[in-house]
Amino acid sequence: MTASIPPFETNADFQDRRTGLIVFGVLLILLGLLTSLLIPVMIFGYFMSKQLATASAISFQMLLPSLLMYGALSVAFIWLGAGSIACRRWARALLLVLSSIWLATGIEAMAIMACVLPYILDHPSQKSAALTGPIQAVVTAIVFGIDGTIFVIIPLVLFLFYRSKHVKATCEARDPKVRWTDACPLPVLALSLLLALGSVSLPFTMLSHGSVVPMFGFYVSGLPASAVMILMAIVYGFAAWSCYNLKIQGWWAGLIALLGTSISFGITIARIGILPMYELMKVPQAQIEQMRAMGFLDTPFFPLTMFAVFVPYVAFIIFTRRYFKKAEVLQ
Repeated sequence: MTASIPPFETNADFQDRRTGLIVFGVLLILLGLLTSLLIPVMIFGYFMSKQLATASAISFQMLLPSLLMYGALSVAFIWLGAGSIACRRWARALLLVLSSIWLATGIEAMAIMACVLPYILDHPSQKSAALTGPIQAVVTAIVFGIDGTIFVIIPLVLFLFYRSKHVKATCEARDPKVRWTDACPLPVLALSLLLALGSVSLPFTMLSHGSVVPMFGFYVSGLPASAVMILMAIVYGFAAWSCYNLKIQGWWAGLIALLGTSISFGITIARIGILPMYELMKVPQAQIEQMRAMGFLDTPFFPLTMFAVFVPYVAFIIFTRRYFKKAEVLQ
């Protein structure tokens, strides 16, 4: 007579959400597969632009980061989807972190777009293309509808589901083993992953766009810029690991690095604009002229918009300071 596995027990404190975890896991896997389809589409578009010999065609070297990003996202969605189906607590933690970052970034992007898009559509270069009146309204509705779904609605649904106490309790009951995601509070885990992403992305930026760094009013390129970017990658890597281990040195390193980057970028954009950076990155001149024709890059509002991108990240780092204080008390 073989021993039977006892059924999963629920109590009055929470309800079993295994079915929901499976459904969301399947949807995440499908999202990963759809994301992977963007890779051949981008490659096809690249070769088509080469065949047509368009002046704005980008090099494959500049396309490579986007291909790697979509490849990484595809693998991540499929991996996390499988973890959700298996009710793994690490998958629930990472999905909550991912959806939070995704949602916060999406809200910020939508706010910036709300300011930028009307200006672009009202520019004379677009009016000559018959983007006036009702057509502008249709274009705006389509852009905000698509981007709102991708950058706000999807991550919001994921966030609301995986933050549920019932989902958390279900994963903890079905996966009682302590996982690496349990080593620090979720906001600190999110901070560590963001810093790690910054550390990893800098070398790829060097390979694809060359080494260009804003330095408090000027752009530095070549070997000096490469040295700065390598140093910044090391600093971000150190900050990521230290924050994960709740070391206050990592928190200070991340805060100082991000503040320095944002202030330097803001001053440089305000002083000489962003187009010289693209020129140093060897962006095709046709694309630079298209950006210049929009007119928005020449307004005082543009530097403020670019500087505002960093504000939520700095605020988030400051918010996580409380968790390091608690760790200091326990130590």
